[in-house]
Amino acid sequence: MVLINAVTLAPAISSTLPLMNPLERLGFVAAESFTGNSIGAALAGGAVLGAATMAKYRTNGNVLGVSGIVDGLTRPNLTAQDALDRFSFLAGLLIAGFALRFFLPDCLGRPVATALTLGGISFPRQVVAGGLVGYGSARGSGCTSGHGIFGNARLSKRSIAATASFLLAGFGSAAIFCTAKSCDLSSILTSVWPPRPLTSLAMAGGVLFLYGTSIISASKATEAKAISRRQGQRFVDLVTGLTFGLALGLSGMLNPCRVSKFFDIKSPDLTLAFVIGGALAIAAPCFALIPKKKDGDPKVPPIIAEDYSCPSRTRPIDTKLITGAIIFGTGWGMMGLCPAPALISLTSASTWPDFKSIALFDSAMALGWAIHHRFKSFRNWIQNILRKP
Repeated sequence: MVLINAVTLAPAISSTLPLMNPLERLGFVAAESFTGNSIGAALAGGAVLGAATMAKYRTNGNVLGVSGIVDGLTRPNLTAQDALDRFSFLAGLLIAGFALRFFLPDCLGRPVATALTLGGISFPRQVVAGGLVGYGSARGSGCTSGHGIFGNARLSKRSIAATASFLLAGFGSAAIFCTAKSCDLSSILTSVWPPRPLTSLAMAGGVLFLYGTSIISASKATEAKAISRRQGQRFVDLVTGLTFGLALGLSGMLNPCRVSKFFDIKSPDLTLAFVIGGALAIAAPCFALIPKKKDGDPKVPPIIAEDYSCPSRTRPIDTKLITGAIIFGTGWGMMGLCPAPALISLTSASTWPDFKSIALFDSAMALGWAIHHRFKSFRNWIQNILRKP
C-alpha cells in the first residue's frame, strides 16, 4: 500500500518538488528529464530490484551483486560447476536485454553510441572507464547492486562506506570530465517513456508475479526432488537475472544519459536516487524481519540452498574497500555505466555501432576484473613463497 501511494502521488511530488526549492535559490535546478513519470517508474523498478535481492537471498542464500557474480567468470582456477552457476545469472541479464529491445525499446532511449559516443565521449575514454569500473568493483568487492542495495539493506558498515565513496568519486569524475554535457537530453525526453505511474506500477506487478511464480515453482520442484538443489539454484539465478534486468529497464537506468545527469550537480536528474530508495524500501524491512541469531546470521535456512554464503556485516572497513570503491566510482562517473546496465546493453543494442561501443566498454570491464584477480593470485603466490622456511 505504501508503494502504491508513493507511485500514484509521484506527479504531485514532482509538480511541487519542495526538495528542490531551497536548492534553486543556490542555483540548482532539477533536470528537465526529472518528472513525476520518471519518479513513478523509478520507485516501481526499484521495488522490483529490492524484491529480487531478497528473493535470491532467501532462496539461494547469497548476495545479489552483479559484479561479484559475473566477475567470478574471470577468476583463475574457475571450476566448470561454478562457471555454470555464475553464467546462469549472466544469461538472465542478457535475455532481459533481448526482451527489452524487442518488446519495450522505448525504455532504452537512444543507444549508448548515439547518446554518449557521438556526443563527445571517445573510444579511449570508454576503455579507461570500463577498466576502472571492472577493476574497482572487484577490488572494492561490489558495485551499486551488491553494496548499494544488498549491503545497505543489511546496514553493513562496509557497504555504507563503499557507497559513499563511489558516489563522491562519481560526482567528482563526472564534473572533471563534464559527462553530463556529453549527453543528448532528447534520448530521455520522449513522450512515450517513462509511462504514467500507474502503468509503471502495473508493469512492475506483472514482472513480480511472473518472478514469484517461477521462484515458487523452483522451490517446489527442488523439495519434491524433481530437480537437484544446484539445478534449482541455477534456475533461480536465471530468472533473478532476467527480473533484475527488466527492472532496470523499467526504471530507466539502462540509459547512461539519465545516470550521467544524476551526477550533474547544477541540474540533476534524481531518478537514480528514487530507484535505490525504492529498492531499499522493500529490501531493508525484509532483512530486518528475518529472525537472526546472536551473531547476526539468519535462524531460518535458505529455501533451496543448504546454508547462507554472505560476507559478514562485521568485517572492518579497510583501504582496499575504499580505494576500490573510489576507482569504480571514477569509471562510473566518466560514462554513466556500471556493470549491470553495461552487460544488459550488449543484447539491447540495436545497431552495429551501438554494439561495438558497449562491447568495447564491457571488454575493458572484464579485463579490469581479470587483472585484479590475476594480480591477487600472483601476490598470494609470492607471499606463500616468502613464508616458506
